[in-house]
Amino acid sequence: MKRLAEVFGSESFTNLRNLIDGANLVLQWEKAVDKTISSQTEALKFEKGTIFIKVKSSAWANELKFLKEKMIARLNKYVGKNIVSDIRFLVKGVNHG
Repeated sequence: MKRLAEVFGSESFTNLRNLIDGANLVLQWEKAVDKTISSQTEALKFEKGTIFIKVKSSAWANELKFLKEKMIARLNKYVGKNIVSDIRFLVKGVNHG
């Protein structure tokens, strides 16, 4: 039987923890980015280091591409570790009820 320290120090546990942190980032998207960005976007999912963001228009998606590196740094700072390596911007209608 594995010791608890081995389980919590394992790569699969780290991957699970990063997946949970990524899911929390999706849920807390509006807090992680500023109001201007959150009013034009919606976080969809986090998968393998990439966060997928739905954007209201292609103009906004283009603008956000220029901010991508800064956004990645801000998101990683928000969660307290480097789990976001990429952002994918998807242009679709966004529902902000």
